[in-house]
Amino acid sequence: AELARALTEPITSPGPLRSRLLAAAVTLIAVIGLSWPMIATKSGMNQDWPNHLWLLWKQSLNIKRDGVPSLFLTMGNDIFYPLYAFSGGTLYALGGLLSLALGNAPVKAYVLMYMVGFASAMGGFYWIARMAGVGRWSAHAPGFIFVTSSYILTDVYARGDWPEFMAVCSIPLLAAAALSVLRADRLHPAPCLALALAALLLSGSHSITMLWGGTFLVLTTVTLLILVPPSRQL
Repeated sequence: AELARALTEPITSPGPLRSRLLAAAVTLIAVIGLSWPMIATKSGMNQDWPNHLWLLWKQSLNIKRDGVPSLFLTMGNDIFYPLYAFSGGTLYALGGLLSLALGNAPVKAYVLMYMVGFASAMGGFYWIARMAGVGRWSAHAPGFIFVTSSYILTDVYARGDWPEFMAVCSIPLLAAAALSVLRADRLHPAPCLALALAALLLSGSHSITMLWGGTFLVLTTVTLLILVPPSRQL
């Protein structure tokens, strides 16, 4: 009953500015803490961590030279290898642009993108929890549990799978923004922008995650529509 009421009632007001700033501060502190091993050391992490950094750097060179990202990678004996056309093209392009904006700083851009991923996951879960009527401080719990899970930290520090990490962390924000847009009486810029950015990250980072993540979201939506009849009024 509580879930049904939360899904169908209007979105609550954002509340006092001080409370929102405190909530943002909690997220920022958590993101910095989780990213500290990348911030405080100059060493690369395990497995694919430096490989994705190198690919980001190569894309930044393409953008600097041609003014636009390239679909191709040239390395060793390979030329016009279309890696960016099939694997993380949008993500590497965004990272390359950020690197150039920071003054040709691929490592800083890479670490900042990881921090964006952590913030996206925490912010998305917080948003969903608040729309479901959870208190401001308790609403941090789902996101904190998610970003400190063994799967997420293994993706970052043991496997170094940056595209998969970014795609997975965009799903909570995508779900929250989509739900907010669907429930709103009229469109607001912030939720629409969050929805567009989350969709861009998910679709342009990791194809397998997009496939299975999208499937999971569809199955969850169908389950809610079947088991929670008031949700059909959205």
